[in-house]
Amino acid sequence: MRLAAEAWTALRALTPLGRGSPAAPERGALAWYPVVGLGIGALAALVTRLVPSAGAVAGVGVLELLGGGRPAPRGVPLALGTLALELGAACALPAAARPAAFLLAPMLGRWALVVQSYGGSPARGVGEAGFREFGVASTTAFAVTLALGQAIGLVLLVVAALETIALRVVIYRRLGTLTPAALGATGAAVEAGVLLALALLLGRG
Repeated sequence: MRLAAEAWTALRALTPLGRGSPAAPERGALAWYPVVGLGIGALAALVTRLVPSAGAVAGVGVLELLGGGRPAPRGVPLALGTLALELGAACALPAAARPAAFLLAPMLGRWALVVQSYGGSPARGVGEAGFREFGVASTTAFAVTLALGQAIGLVLLVVAALETIALRVVIYRRLGTLTPAALGATGAAVEAGVLLALALLLGRG
């Protein structure tokens, strides 16, 4: 029952199902963030297979639609910038690679939220991840990424980790704390960064 409650809380925190729910979920729910991201990615991958003629746009649309419950990055330019980056990267990917890309990008983006919430000094409205949540989320993200991507998966993990750490340094230097807006910016940036890395590695030139 406890695990089911944690998973439901994570689902509400990261999707439109949670509109009106508290911004900071219970600590245990953060362990499920990559699983929720993987579920969102699975739906995006399914849609891109069902409508191959517009697979890139449809897949990114699903990511944006179902990611509506995540903390939003502050500022229209940032939101539009990450959206444009995701669309460009998805269009550059071969059609055969898009389903895996849409599986991994939102999962690693949600994993980055857990990494940011572990340690540091989060502001009010930001959940705090303990060692259990950090360990479970990282194990899930690493296992799925390496299973699907193998050598490329290792590159993606390095990209996501370095991007998350760099953003953490910038956030704490500028703000001194992790705000909900900064958390949302991290998730959006890492999701877009993973798609871009895949486009550079597998793109059609």
